[in-house]
Amino acid sequence: VTGHNLVGREAVIKTLVSDLRGGQHILLPGPRRTGKSSVLLECLATLARQGYLTAYVDIAAVNTPRELALRIVSAVLASNNSKLQKLLQSVTTKLKDLFQFKEFKAAYEQFEVVATLKEPSVDENQFLDQAFDFLDEFPKKKKKSLIVAFDEFGEVATIDATIIKKIRAKFQLHKHCTYLFSGSQESVLKEIFSDPNEPFFGFTKLVTLPPIDPKSFAKYIQSQFLKAFIRVHINQALLICQVTHTHPFYAKVFANAVYEQACLSGLKTIDDAVLREGYKRAFTTLKPQMESLWLELGSRSRFVRQVCQSLALQNTNVFSQNGLRQLAESAHIAQALKQLETKGIIQRMGSGSYQFSNCFLRDFILSLADVDYFERGLSLAASQMAALPVKS
Repeated sequence: VTGHNLVGREAVIKTLVSDLRGGQHILLPGPRRTGKSSVLLECLATLARQGYLTAYVDIAAVNTPRELALRIVSAVLASNNSKLQKLLQSVTTKLKDLFQFKEFKAAYEQFEVVATLKEPSVDENQFLDQAFDFLDEFPKKKKKSLIVAFDEFGEVATIDATIIKKIRAKFQLHKHCTYLFSGSQESVLKEIFSDPNEPFFGFTKLVTLPPIDPKSFAKYIQSQFLKAFIRVHINQALLICQVTHTHPFYAKVFANAVYEQACLSGLKTIDDAVLREGYKRAFTTLKPQMESLWLELGSRSRFVRQVCQSLALQNTNVFSQNGLRQLAESAHIAQALKQLETKGIIQRMGSGSYQFSNCFLRDFILSLADVDYFERGLSLAASQMAALPVKS
């Protein structure tokens, strides 16, 4: 999602662009599907229009140092050429296929790492070292600054435990690069960048991805319905935002289900019944995913599930809940909460206060307890909406 469809992120994009232009390295953690990648790409697009070299490196599903090196070199060489990037990352692509691109031909002649790009015999750790050096050598040769965004950076530690130290040692010497690190494993990232004993301590400025303003998002949802010639009251659009905590992915799923329900009913104006049936439709669509996630949580620890159930059923400070305190000590509760936070299941809202990142998982848990999950969600949303008076 980019451009005018990237709603409610203008302020954070402005901050990121300004910081990156000033040479400030950034850490941007956040739960999955909250639009982090879209924000990264929009920042890079803005900076590219301003004359900066840009590169987006997605570390998800990278398993070896060689794969990481290949992604880095490919991203730098082909940030504005998706066809070249795809060819570079393909293991079957031959060098002769790449020489049709002037960007590759020029880089091949100037940089050793590009010359060894398709040589599997080269030691992968040597190749990775060359790729890290390339990040600074390339913009130096071009006499420009390079902005590099690493998405899902927390995955680096799973490739090789020594890579983080190697990256820090290399990056601290770079004079032509500014880095933006992002990922969904918030606690892992904060440990990498905030622990005084870790190599990246003090290297970045922490920028959090704030919740999208419900009123702005509601107006966007209303405008999208109007494009389909369907009228939705602004308070109903606000309800979609509040029930989903303005989570962009889940709000979209909910809104799409409401649209489908309206089409099936032949209605051009959304009423409360369509809203309710739309949510049930969205819930049914995502239920298999929630079941799989619930099974996975159970395989980790039965107590982790109990903490989830308590959070879903009681909207209070988790450490003050008598049921949990009778089951375990505070240290065990804290450990379970950390696991859930690392997994991106919950977000910490304050001291002892947590919120589900995924409203549909919360409601799946409520459904297991035979609670009317939609009514529960409505009551929570209504209390939040009371502070958001918006006219249609």
